[in-house]
Amino acid sequence: MENFVDIEDVVTHDSLIFERAYSLIHDRIPFEERSDALEFVVTLDKASRREFYPDNYHMLAAKRGSEVVGTATGYYISEINMGFINTLVVGERCTGGGIGTCLREGLIQRLEQDARDSKHKTLAGVLGEVEQSNPWLMKLISDLKVFVPDIEYIQPPLREKLSERILVLYVQARQPFKKIRRSRMVEVVRAIYRNIYDIETPESNRFFQRIVGSFVNRNYISEKKL
Repeated sequence: MENFVDIEDVVTHDSLIFERAYSLIHDRIPFEERSDALEFVVTLDKASRREFYPDNYHMLAAKRGSEVVGTATGYYISEINMGFINTLVVGERCTGGGIGTCLREGLIQRLEQDARDSKHKTLAGVLGEVEQSNPWLMKLISDLKVFVPDIEYIQPPLREKLSERILVLYVQARQPFKKIRRSRMVEVVRAIYRNIYDIETPESNRFFQRIVGSFVNRNYISEKKL
């Protein structure tokens, strides 16, 4: 079958599959939007030693024969019992063939197991960030009914001397919903800043403050109209 791929876990940076997967990330994601190779290496090594437990980190590769045609990374964040899809890349010649969907589904399966390992019955949801203009967002909304909260969402700078990015945060839950409590929204954003961006005290971060300030006077956050 033309679009058949095998989804494999990347468990060590000292491997050809990691080199090929990171090469895709390097080639397909602009410098200002991706982490350095060393950060991928360190994170993968920590995950292999279970240093994040009860949190976790996964890196997957989609292979067609010996060729890596896509890769994805994601985190399980135990404090909110949610997954976070951090990176999802498909080779330029392979877009539109369902590889991204296969990678996403593979990640979610692993995140669901992380939730069970952390003594939760089920995973509460899956988070992700995208630019509002990204066609992938509309696919997620139409196919998976993801919830996009009506907030100002900011990705903090990934490196020194880089600017923050205004993105769209989405939430995929088992049952679609149309609003979320303010307190839960704060918990989710705090967990992202602390666990994904290594900001130890988000409350002191000016970008976190801007996000929370955008819905401070609302008890519930409704869906953003796109």
